[in-house]
Amino acid sequence: MPCLDVIFWLGVVTSVGIGVGNAGNDLCNAMGVTVGSKVLPLRHAVVVGAMFDGLGALLMGARVTNTISAGIVNPEIYAADVSLLAKAMLVVMFSGGLTMLTGTFGRVPISAHHSVVGSLVAVALITKGPDAVHWELVKEIVFSWVGNPL
Repeated sequence: MPCLDVIFWLGVVTSVGIGVGNAGNDLCNAMGVTVGSKVLPLRHAVVVGAMFDGLGALLMGARVTNTISAGIVNPEIYAADVSLLAKAMLVVMFSGGLTMLTGTFGRVPISAHHSVVGSLVAVALITKGPDAVHWELVKEIVFSWVGNPL
């Protein structure tokens, strides 16, 4: 399956893009005020932000990954065509990463969570239709986005 090997390595590259975009964007969102008000110098803020980004990934990453990977869309609907699933997830990662990098370089605060969830819902709609999406979970996620800042 050489096609899946190529998709795997493209997935690795796009996941690095998401990671870089997310880390840069999250760090700016979290530490911008701290640096701007001169509470911490930029170097210290980057170190503190990197530590807590890493801790967040280690402590909460598995839970978020489970929700994203099997909660929003049931991967079993792609069982008949694993290649389609691989291609769909590559598109999700590429579009999420591109959104993150564009937002970061454009100095627009954006969430990787929003980018990936939106991409995942769009790809599922396009490849398998509206029945492929667990709309109740998507509704809970969207409500958490609205309620989080409050």
